[in-house]
Amino acid sequence: MRHLLPLLLALTLTHPAHADDTPTVADDINALNEALQILLTDPGDTFADPDGTPPDITISLRAQAGTWSTDDAPLTDGRLSLPVDTAIALHIMAMDLIYEMSFPDLQLEFEAIPGRLEVVYIRFAQTGQYAGNCAYTCGSAGAPLVFDVRN
Repeated sequence: MRHLLPLLLALTLTHPAHADDTPTVADDINALNEALQILLTDPGDTFADPDGTPPDITISLRAQAGTWSTDDAPLTDGRLSLPVDTAIALHIMAMDLIYEMSFPDLQLEFEAIPGRLEVVYIRFAQTGQYAGNCAYTCGSAGAPLVFDVRN
């Protein structure tokens, strides 16, 4: 429930009592995006993989306008650099629409949905490049993401 407080606060602040100050749709979207980013980066949140072991690395991924962004790892042209043989938790959220990512070589699929945090645990046993595409709303041309796994 504490996670909803920033969201509710941000939305409340965008709806002033005076009719002259009526916010635009863009104001509401910006407030929601800020609230969602607060939810993603709440330092009190801790996650562990299904066996109870905390991850070695946690990376927050945000999908918006057909591209991915993060502040936690090198991401260039849709390529996310990750280490081999490391427990990684990906905290995934979309900021605008639903993205359903498919990585056929890894037999991995996950969804990025606005307002919902998806946590994916992954450990790469070998180096390589693992390409994924959005297979749902934005189609195969949108939101490409490549895990570039290195030593």
